[in-house]
Amino acid sequence: MKKMILILFAAIMTSCTCVMSQIPSQSLYVDQSCGAALPDYRLRMTFTDNCQIDTVEQTPTPGSWLTQRYNTVLIRAIDNFQNHTDVLFSVELIDTIGPALVRWDTTLITDAFEKISTLYNVADRMLAYEEMWFDANFDWAAAGIPDSLQPTNEYFNKVMLTWSSPGLAFGLPGSRIHTFVTPGDTLIIPPDF
Repeated sequence: MKKMILILFAAIMTSCTCVMSQIPSQSLYVDQSCGAALPDYRLRMTFTDNCQIDTVEQTPTPGSWLTQRYNTVLIRAIDNFQNHTDVLFSVELIDTIGPALVRWDTTLITDAFEKISTLYNVADRMLAYEEMWFDANFDWAAAGIPDSLQPTNEYFNKVMLTWSSPGLAFGLPGSRIHTFVTPGDTLIIPPDF
């Protein structure tokens, strides 16, 4: 009985199509095209058989270009009686080069500045129209205001300067001031502004 089991075990093992997992996972480093050529792993393996080994095949074939991160390689050893043994192992592609910043897209930044500039232009036009309307429709003499105090269309003759107290845009108390100055004027901002 023992001999029968031993012979049966030997017959099963020699005609086995089992998948052997004796090979650890392999790794390849990718090149600049983000791929790697599959080496010939058959050269690293030795198979024995009670009959002679006929062929050893590798799938995918050596030299195949790998682009996926994880790959499975099959090595099949076939003897003269067409019995075969398969060995499966994984091949991982490794990329050790991190991304490099090549260009900074300033579209978002310039877009924000363009919107801010557009808002200021609209506010500037509103102030100009207000001053022009005020100049054209206000009866200064009837109001008893001397000619020396009447505006002389400052919008087109002077530089408009606008400033605001710190944090005004975020709701902190303060004010925004619009004034007209000429180049060379000295501006003194009050300390309690």
